Amino acid sequence: MKTIYVAFIFLSLFLQSFSQDLVDDSLKRRLSNSLTYIYIETMLRPGRVTVDSIATNERKKSIELYTNLTLSYLPMREELVHHIYDSIRYHLPPSKKKYRIGVFSDQQEISHLIPNYFRTTQKAKNRRIAHKVKTPLVTNLSAPIATFGKGMQNNHIALWQSHGWYYEQKLGRWEWQRARIFQTVEDLYTQSYVVPFLVPMLENAGANVLLPRERDYNTTEVIIDNDNNHDGRAYSETNGRERWQQSDSAGFANPRKVYLDGENPFRMGTARQIKSISKGAESIASWNVEIPHKGNYGLYVSYQTRKNSSDDARYTVYHAGGKTDISVNQQMGGGTWIFLGYFDFEEGASHKITLTNRSRRSGKIVTADAVKIGGGMGNIARMPHPAGFESENTKSSDSLVQKETLISKINYSPEVSGYPRYTEGARYWMQWAGVPDSV
Repeated sequence: MKTIYVAFIFLSLFLQSFSQDLVDDSLKRRLSNSLTYIYIETMLRPGRVTVDSIATNERKKSIELYTNLTLSYLPMREELVHHIYDSIRYHLPPSKKKYRIGVFSDQQEISHLIPNYFRTTQKAKNRRIAHKVKTPLVTNLSAPIATFGKGMQNNHIALWQSHGWYYEQKLGRWEWQRARIFQTVEDLYTQSYVVPFLVPMLENAGANVLLPRERDYNTTEVIIDNDNNHDGRAYSETNGRERWQQSDSAGFANPRKVYLDGENPFRMGTARQIKSISKGAESIASWNVEIPHKGNYGLYVSYQTRKNSSDDARYTVYHAGGKTDISVNQQMGGGTWIFLGYFDFEEGASHKITLTNRSRRSGKIVTADAVKIGGGMGNIARMPHPAGFESENTKSSDSLVQKETLISKINYSPEVSGYPRYTEGARYWMQWAGVPDSV
């Protein structure tokens, strides 16, 4: 008799559990169908939302629903989130309609998927760019609105426009990283809207945008440097209360037409430095520009970042439209090309860029090095490893161990891409821009 009683208890529990599973499965189906209807109604395309699991907490009187990723694809707005929650509550049994509900997709509660712009309350502050700086890298002092107050003011954004023309060691040739498709290649296509549209949009919102590839489409490149100034006309200095001096650190020089692997032009030359003044006679460095062809060119400057660098080194660009005053925070960005903007230049030697040592604070260090105008042609030469080794193209996250394969040795000569620099991948621009090869 005791055995029969125990068996009856187990059977009752099993039937109760089985019945509950049927109820849960039925509820999942109804909720999945309801959410799928909302998805199709909103997106106007096929799709299936499934409720993967339902977690009920009787003590806290709460229900949490976890769905597949499809629900997270909806453009969440406050009205849509309310609609989803109302639909779910409608299908709950009467005993649970007053429970607190949470809906999760892609490991997030769906109200967290509402962009800040469309929120009327509870804006997520952690979504905003947190790394604002007190003094931005570059400030256009001649702009109609120098500061924006809100938006992306004092933010620095690193932006990659796409892949690029690169040297494939396995084949010993330059090629695109992505395949050609109907006369379009991704290496150029993506940057065709990133550079002329997305980057200016971010800059017009107040951000400083840094790119790891050349952004100027001009094949002409003019470089004026203190190290290549034999007649004293291209680069000149005037001394006021303070005098220009040679920096004790290496600077930029351009002694070669072609650079090989490991050669850094920002370690081949010198730079100039001077103390800043807040009053008195100023000292000025001038780069006199001789442009071979009239056009709109990108302008870059280089300098050094020292321990006591000025945060408002003031450049003036004399161009076809007049002059533009620009402040550069030399406490960052030393030893590379810093983009100041696009400017119209007439053909000839009627333009110049100047740097003054006048500043808000005296006693700071202002440094001067080279100026670069235009994009130019690729000048980084590549070849297979001279010992016959090639490095596999693997993601850094896949393995921290460098894998090398021995290939048959062929006598190769270093070769440049033969393409405009803006078409090349980031690795070649970064070498030209002084980034250490250890990065």
